[in-house]
Amino acid sequence: MLPEFRGRGVGAELMRAIEDVAGKRGLKQVRVEVREPLTDNLRFYERLGYRRISSHQHPRGPDRVVVLAHDLA
Repeated sequence: MLPEFRGRGVGAELMRAIEDVAGKRGLKQVRVEVREPLTDNLRFYERLGYRRISSHQHPRGPDRVVVLAHDLA
């Protein structure tokens, strides 16, 4: 997202919509994967209540990928 559009809550609202649809479909958890060097993205998901559950090597580069999960109520 372009910097001038960040911080308006659009990403958080999109994630809430994804979680709502997942919950209505009976899923118990939503998972996302973020490249470890993208610390702003990691903090974004952590602020939304996602927790780190694992990591693995990125298949096409030197970065590690962090897997985060959010349990649905």
